[in-house]
Amino acid sequence: LVQLFNKSIQSISTEEHNQIQSTWLIVSTPTMIKHFDWILFLRIVIPLLIVFISISILIIIHNKRLKVVVKSRTRELEEYTRLLKNTNDLAKVGAFTLKKNMDFIWYDASYDIFEIPHGTPLDFETIRDVYHLPEDKELIQEFMENVFYKGNNSDVTCQIITHKKNIKWVHIVSVPLIKNDKIVAITGAIHDITEYKNVELELRDSSHFLNEVNRVTKIGGWEINKDLDFKWNQGLYDLYEVPNQDPVDLKYVINTFHHPEDKETIKTFMNNIFDGYCDEEMYLEVITYKKNKIWVRIVGSPIFEDGRVVRIIGAVHDISE
Repeated sequence: LVQLFNKSIQSISTEEHNQIQSTWLIVSTPTMIKHFDWILFLRIVIPLLIVFISISILIIIHNKRLKVVVKSRTRELEEYTRLLKNTNDLAKVGAFTLKKNMDFIWYDASYDIFEIPHGTPLDFETIRDVYHLPEDKELIQEFMENVFYKGNNSDVTCQIITHKKNIKWVHIVSVPLIKNDKIVAITGAIHDITEYKNVELELRDSSHFLNEVNRVTKIGGWEINKDLDFKWNQGLYDLYEVPNQDPVDLKYVINTFHHPEDKETIKTFMNNIFDGYCDEEMYLEVITYKKNKIWVRIVGSPIFEDGRVVRIIGAVHDISE
């Protein structure tokens, strides 16, 4: 601005210049400073300076507090991660993520289940072809396609051969990850159920063995509760020659396989156990589903909960011979 004024002054004649100079103050920096309103300037600048300093202090305090919060949350996240890892290790549950580009991410517990050294590079084809039984490869492929291309939650139970050549049972569940209505990846969990599966197989073998014993010895088992919900095992199906798929209840058994005059005996038998808290037995003639007549010995014992009889378990023994 000063330069513009000086140029304007230089463009006029000497006479005009002398006249203006004698009448007005020459515009120059010292003159502007001399006539500057410092009081107004300070009234404007000082409040702005105070606001600036206050905001700066607040930002500093906020950043310090934020650092404390971040540090606290980081510790909590680390503790949660450690707890989750320990829980997964104890429960023998691993996790995985498979992206559309077939990038495969495994987590520590999954390595442990498959007994693979941590950090070993893996891909889906290797897992499917190396660590699953040959007869399960098609099952695993179908399982993955069901999640990836159909968007369905899916699960499968199968055996694996670990890196150390051990045989394990695993239950695998997976769900699709959807973004903008498109499946971008799938994530899931792998649960080592070897112990449970072995127990199940042992129980199945034991149950089969017990059914065979019952068949040979002609003994069947039954159970009934206070609501008269009636159950019986394979041995009674064989004993009464009833097709396995036919449902049975107490009323059906009494009306179909026992003589009408024995109904009161059966009722007394049940009441004595439920009300008398004691074992009972009775001998009756039975007409089987195939109309054969056999003599049976029926025994029952009470089962207690909190000092009350809640159900009866018993057995029926063919004593015809």
